Amino acid sequence: ADRKIRDAVRDGVGVGQRRMRELVPVGKGDLLGAVYQDGPTVISAGRYQGSVGVNSALAPHAGYVNAGTGIDGPRRRAVVKTNGAMKFEGTQTGGIVYRRKVKFIHSSKIERGKNFQGKTYDTMTVWASIRTLEIAADTAAYFARR
Repeated sequence: ADRKIRDAVRDGVGVGQRRMRELVPVGKGDLLGAVYQDGPTVISAGRYQGSVGVNSALAPHAGYVNAGTGIDGPRRRAVVKTNGAMKFEGTQTGGIVYRRKVKFIHSSKIERGKNFQGKTYDTMTVWASIRTLEIAADTAAYFARR
């Protein structure tokens, strides 16, 4: 049983790494090369863990590709949406300003987030649930034969 669990974690990490590489946007070769897998690592008897991620030393911009780069406000200041209003640093007062509408020119550098990390997590969670049921069924069948 221990070997099956370890193998399942190894397989799951492989599934996650392949899925994350599929989801990385085209044209982001350095990001693709920074995707890694780790594990299975023993936590305790019969418990293993593995992980999939992006090496931030190789691709420091990964967070921006995943979450997006945000909205540029007046004079290229960051704008954050809060409770239906937009919050940003004022250009005249320097303080925080809240507005329902802001006139600004969209920067060509703004990109919508790709959420490749969240989608990979969802894939691995579903895969782990299915694999856990398979292992439980195999174990039950084994003990039923005894």
